[in-house]
Amino acid sequence: MKHIFHVVQDLPTDLHGRLCRGLGSEILSHIMGQGSQDDLQAVVDLLQNVEDRIQESLKLWGDGANHLTAAFKVEESRLINTV
Repeated sequence: MKHIFHVVQDLPTDLHGRLCRGLGSEILSHIMGQGSQDDLQAVVDLLQNVEDRIQESLKLWGDGANHLTAAFKVEESRLINTV
């Protein structure tokens, strides 16, 4: 996923240096199945959203693991004190 994101991120998204595409060019691109600038931006946005969700999941997973470890330590000290 990270490799795909970096490849898409390296694609040129700046159209300032390019001439505007004409109607014929747009039609030919559509027939040939080439993506538009909006399609590229949609993929970049989707990958950014996936990356954000993965980061959030990792944080929640780490928090859960920390809470579980703390609970085990409390239970361990409670058992040690009762023995």
